[in-house]
Amino acid sequence: MKDLMREEIKFPVVWHYHIIVESEDTECVEALKGILSDFDRRIRLEPGAPSGGGRYQSYRADAEVNSLEELEGLSSRLEKVRGVKFLL
Repeated sequence: MKDLMREEIKFPVVWHYHIIVESEDTECVEALKGILSDFDRRIRLEPGAPSGGGRYQSYRADAEVNSLEELEGLSSRLEKVRGVKFLL
């Protein structure tokens, strides 16, 4: 699978993350910001639309990654944050 991804994705690439979190979990948002600033200080976590019921909030972050390993490492760290429901 990794070999297939290496052939299909041309690095460096800007990866567009959509992150869905519980709306009231401010610690989650701060943890995400910390991970993104560790990776690259220019990446901003931009809020999107809340869910219809207001329970969830979406965020967008665009990160330039130089390799599949870098992409997998960043994705893994983001998805492990408590309060993250979906990482797209």
